[in-house]
Amino acid sequence: MKRVWIGLISAIALAGGFSFATIAFAQAPSESFPPAASVKQLMLDLIHPSSNDILLAIYRGGPKDEKEWARWRRSAVTLAESGNS
Repeated sequence: MKRVWIGLISAIALAGGFSFATIAFAQAPSESFPPAASVKQLMLDLIHPSSNDILLAIYRGGPKDEKEWARWRRSAVTLAESGNS
């Protein structure tokens, strides 16, 4: 029974090592791009205004028409994607 567990653990570790190496190699960037903006610029120009738009929409009772919904949706997507930068 002990040999079965050792064999199973070895097989899992071996397969995990191969898949990890493949993933790490596949995601390696070919060249490095310089950042387009600093974190401070992103906060001032994108994240802070988007969060303010959403808070104002909430305090005012929510969006009333399609134009306000589009603005609120755009702000929400901006905030969601800001974590990826």
